[in-house]
Amino acid sequence: MVKKGTPSKSLSPDYEFMCENMSVNLAPLPVSTLEEYKMFNTFMQNICSQNALPKFDNYKDLAVNYLKMANGKNIFPKTINMLQKHFKKWHINQDIKNLHKKYRKIMKNFKKIYQH
Repeated sequence: MVKKGTPSKSLSPDYEFMCENMSVNLAPLPVSTLEEYKMFNTFMQNICSQNALPKFDNYKDLAVNYLKMANGKNIFPKTINMLQKHFKKWHINQDIKNLHKKYRKIMKNFKKIYQH
């Protein structure tokens, strides 16, 4: 999701160049800043907490949120495709984190049993 037009003011030269060539206010970039990761995590955790995987409309809503919050400094517009690709990585990382938590719990219980 992007807005067509002239680039916003006070952009870095390389990003301004990209915006000019795309004829957009702010060009879409993959999720890469701390603020963007936080937005993504919050949004996806809310959806996944309902034991659901995101649907196309969820990605569209999130892309609209990024567009509304975009400032060209630490939050940038996203395409739906960018968000879908990022979800695949995010979902794998969530599985790894969950496995790590389970492992720590097992090891804690194991230590309790065999220390006595």
